[in-house]
Amino acid sequence: AHGTMSIGLLWQMLQRNRGASAFDGLDLELRFVKPVRIGETLVAGGRVRDDDPGLLDVWVRADDGSDRLAGTLRLAPTGAAA
Repeated sequence: AHGTMSIGLLWQMLQRNRGASAFDGLDLELRFVKPVRIGETLVAGGRVRDDDPGLLDVWVRADDGSDRLAGTLRLAPTGAAA
């Protein structure tokens, strides 16, 4: 499947967990690790870094636990202007 589908899963995860305002001023750096195959179940997730609460490690993983997409997402500081 095209990599854009995996990015769409990240956006969905971000919107559900942080709300629509999370998209204002974010910075995404990612790499496509492996292709997505027909029949795989995918899960998008992220984890806030302990040393930097504005930076999340993000991923899209297949049902075998391996990453299909991985990277970082920096959220704009709370209250920052768009």
